[in-house]
Amino acid sequence: MDEILKRFPIIGCGDRPQSLTDSEQDHTIDRQLLEESLAARKREIGRYFSRLFNDSGRLVWLPDGYRLTLKVSEVHGLLQVLNDVRVGLWHRLGSPDAESMQNLKSTGDEIREVWIMELCAYFQMELLEALNGES
Repeated sequence: MDEILKRFPIIGCGDRPQSLTDSEQDHTIDRQLLEESLAARKREIGRYFSRLFNDSGRLVWLPDGYRLTLKVSEVHGLLQVLNDVRVGLWHRLGSPDAESMQNLKSTGDEIREVWIMELCAYFQMELLEALNGES
């Protein structure tokens, strides 16, 4: 989880495609303020989850794995963090489709980023199943 949290946040508003109606001159200051605000909020969220995972009462080792105890609101927040990291890495890798993903795994950095994307997807699936009472 540390590898995931170290990458949060990955992308800001400026890294995402802007709508066709955005005027660069009219919205530059507003966009900068929004990006600064979002970046500060995401750093705060990242620190929160880093502390949460270092809390020995929340993450407990069991013989068959780990047990993580979270409030529903924390699960929703963690799902957002995982999604931000997963989608951010996908953007960084060039937004590849499933077929192109097979060709990406050539450098150490690409391998690591694909692995972290897959790990985020796995944790998202497990958390959603837990919320739905499936596990």
